[in-house]
Amino acid sequence: MDRRHFLRTGVAGLSAAALSSMIRPAARAEGIAADLAVVRGKSVSAAVTRAVEALGGIGHFIKQGETVLIKPNAAWDRTPELGATTHPEVVATLVRLCKQIGAGKVIVADRTCHDAKKSFQSSGILEAAEKEGAVVMFEDLTYSARTFGGEGMKEWSLLDLYINADKVINVPVVKHHGLSKMTCAMKNWFGAVGGKRALLHADIHTTVADLAAACRPSLTVVDATRVLLDNGPTGGSLDDVKVMDMVAAGYDQVACDAWACTLMDMKWTDLGYLKKAAERKIGETDLAKLKVEKLEL
Repeated sequence: MDRRHFLRTGVAGLSAAALSSMIRPAARAEGIAADLAVVRGKSVSAAVTRAVEALGGIGHFIKQGETVLIKPNAAWDRTPELGATTHPEVVATLVRLCKQIGAGKVIVADRTCHDAKKSFQSSGILEAAEKEGAVVMFEDLTYSARTFGGEGMKEWSLLDLYINADKVINVPVVKHHGLSKMTCAMKNWFGAVGGKRALLHADIHTTVADLAAACRPSLTVVDATRVLLDNGPTGGSLDDVKVMDMVAAGYDQVACDAWACTLMDMKWTDLGYLKKAAERKIGETDLAKLKVEKLEL
């Protein structure tokens, strides 16, 4: 049973552990050593391309004719240098790679917090993604009720674009968050659900773990080119941003978050949702158990 069919038919009665066992990211490419690739370089496009290549290349994740959903963080009406949204060139490069491999349709979508059109325009994602041939969607998004089977999220509505896509690429930005301490790959799924998201903040660490258990991308690419170290998630001041010129790509979004927190001088045990992910075996938090390839351009 593939991910799309599984979500369409519903998962009533299943626990989060059962969800985790049935919805999986791509298996590591044969002959490829890296579980997680970290690339540092001034060229964002080159860094993204090299990171994906280190995992086996985009063709390992995306096949000809497939519909691909790219899920960035475009939540805020902020310009790229403020570090509150995914860098537009990270998104554009992934669109280009998917198109080059023959993807049938590439969609870029997010449910924003600020005005949707302004957020996509200010972030630069709208122009950059459309230039590479993506369909950018941020208005009139539709959602369908799903049973998550999580510890806190029993049922919630999920973006139809996620449900109907053949493959999903999660493209978060690393940044500070006032409630969860950090937002990156796992929390990026807040932009893929409908309903009153404020209710999901009541027990945010459980919610983030529940979302990560249910939403398993084919590939995760982390933007750490400019990291918002304080006053997140909205940001607004360059004084809170540190330029790091890094991009990471991985099979496991939990491992991506475990790596990302090190950029903010934290351990994974400092984050409640990562501790829950470890307890529930949603992904790997101990980077020492993984092959992490570090590259300089």
